[in-house]
Amino acid sequence: MSILEEGTEIREKETVGQEFIEWAEKYWHLDKLVKIENPDKFAGETCDYRYMRNIFIEKINAIINDRLG
Repeated sequence: MSILEEGTEIREKETVGQEFIEWAEKYWHLDKLVKIENPDKFAGETCDYRYMRNIFIEKINAIINDRLG
């Protein structure tokens, strides 16, 4: 975020991926389903929610960019 001289904040425009993840967290409680403090382990690896969240955002944005041309 950037701040104007008078202290008014300008919010950067969210991407569709960010908007979707925030919606999923609000209505599906995605951030509660995936254990953040004690991540799930599968085949010796752990799933960090913050990492997974960024992957989802990037993939959603990439799909939209590909379709728009």
